[in-house]
Amino acid sequence: MSTYSRPQILPWLHVFLQPMKVRFIALTVAFSERMRQVASTVMRCCPTLFQQRKIETPRQNQKQYGAGLIHWVSGKLHWATSDHKDNALFRSVLSQLVEPNGEQPIRKKYVVVDNYRIHFAKPMQAFLEAHQDEIELVCLPTYSPKLNPVERFWRHVRRKVTHNHFFQTMEQLMDAVSSFFRDMAASPDLIRNVAGLAA
Repeated sequence: MSTYSRPQILPWLHVFLQPMKVRFIALTVAFSERMRQVASTVMRCCPTLFQQRKIETPRQNQKQYGAGLIHWVSGKLHWATSDHKDNALFRSVLSQLVEPNGEQPIRKKYVVVDNYRIHFAKPMQAFLEAHQDEIELVCLPTYSPKLNPVERFWRHVRRKVTHNHFFQTMEQLMDAVSSFFRDMAASPDLIRNVAGLAA
């Protein structure tokens, strides 16, 4: 697989996106493409040779999934979370882009996505057809996550929220993620800087 250094990525995207007036860059499943948010991790210690100290952990790992969009120009963040990694999650984020009827002239939004299958599920096709004047998906080449700047944002989320942190419950983890998203949403310039979109 080809590799792309950061200086090469944004000029390529600029050429690819500008003629199409692309407004949003997206990742289907938030916290990196397939990141699983796990409430706890089994930890093993070896205080003495051939002995292990047992640490209590939940018997079942719980998972939450997310999807997000970042506005290419303004840095505005849209996100949603769900118990399931499916097209309903992605539709819930895209729905945030739909303009309320009669409030202002409709402007079409172009959303850059990867080739993950939920982007092309039948319910997604029906959604896009119903909002064809407002939303259109633009697919990146296959196996090219480095061409999507939003990947850098998800890495930032992991570093700040989930890396080297232990959460007793899934609720605590999701509270931390949601709080971080709200803080970031209030700082669109920081989002653009983290994602490498700043001029």
